[in-house]
Amino acid sequence: MPDKILIVDDEPKIRKLCSEALRRAGYEVSVAKDAKTALNIIDKKPFDLILLDIVMPEIDGLELLKLIKKKQEDLIVIMITGYASIETSVKAKKSGAYDYIKKPFSINEIRSTVKKALEYKNLIGTR
Repeated sequence: MPDKILIVDDEPKIRKLCSEALRRAGYEVSVAKDAKTALNIIDKKPFDLILLDIVMPEIDGLELLKLIKKKQEDLIVIMITGYASIETSVKAKKSGAYDYIKKPFSINEIRSTVKKALEYKNLIGTR
């Protein structure tokens, strides 16, 4: 059974690029354009990993990360942003993000980071 990934980003191009790349890599992918949509999807279906944009309208990615972690503490979340800073990276990690990817990124960077994160999740899950 393929790992389930949710991509949450307000940019349609990013959602499309990431979802196509990860589907080709064999993952089951869902997408959400904002935090409210993402929370509705998460309530209906379990995920193994979430790719989450930090800068989004209404509820930003850091706030959504906290809400997600309250629902499913062990969910792997990788933050993505075009507004990278050390402060934001530290906040994301402290809030429970597994990793942090800066835009623009390559397809290979997304695939390898997702693969590494899921390997980590499986390793931790076997203890």
